[in-house]
Amino acid sequence: MRYKNYSACDSQGQSQIKEIYETSFPKSEKFPFWILKQCNKENNVRLDAIIDHDTDKIIGIRFLIFYDDIVYLMYVAIDKKYRNKGFGSLVLRDLILWQADTTILLCIERPSVETEDIKTRRKDFYLRNGFYETGCFIEDSDVEYEFLSSSKERIITEHDLKKRYSCMTRNMLMKFIIKNTFDNNINFID
Repeated sequence: MRYKNYSACDSQGQSQIKEIYETSFPKSEKFPFWILKQCNKENNVRLDAIIDHDTDKIIGIRFLIFYDDIVYLMYVAIDKKYRNKGFGSLVLRDLILWQADTTILLCIERPSVETEDIKTRRKDFYLRNGFYETGCFIEDSDVEYEFLSSSKERIITEHDLKKRYSCMTRNMLMKFIIKNTFDNNINFID
C-alpha cells in the first residue's frame, strides 16, 4: 500500500478520491468535500489516496486529523471494486504501525444489541484489526456512534472528542462552519 496526498494527485486522481468519498458514506455522515479539501491544506490534516502497490491504482481514501497524541481516522473507505480483498485490513495495520506511539481514534455507527447487521460486522472488522472498545458513545442528529481506539489503556475524554473537529483548520470562517454544522449536534451518551 502507498498513500498519496490529495494535493499531490493529478485531476483524475482527485476526481477518483472525491468519487470514492461521495459513494462510500451516507449524506448524513459526510462533511461537504470542499471542507475536506480546504482542511487538507493544514499541516495536521491528511486527505490521502490509498494506492495498491502492485497495480498503482487508487483503491481507496483516508482522512486523518493529527492532534495532541491522537490521530483521528475520520474517514477510511475502499472503492467498491476492491472490497473484500484484504485491503482495508492492510490500511488499518499500516496506520497502526506508522503511528505506533499515538492513539488512533475512529467513530462507527453504534451496532444494535438485538440484531446482527452491517454495523456489527463493521465493528467486528475494526476489533479484528487492532482496535478496542472505549465505552464512549455520542448521538449526532439522532444517530448513535461508538468510538474505537488503537490503545486499550487510553481513556477517551469529552475534550479529546470535541477537539477533533476544532483543530481541522486555523481558518476562523471554516472553524465557525464546522462548529455550527457538526459540533453543535453532538450529545454524549452515558
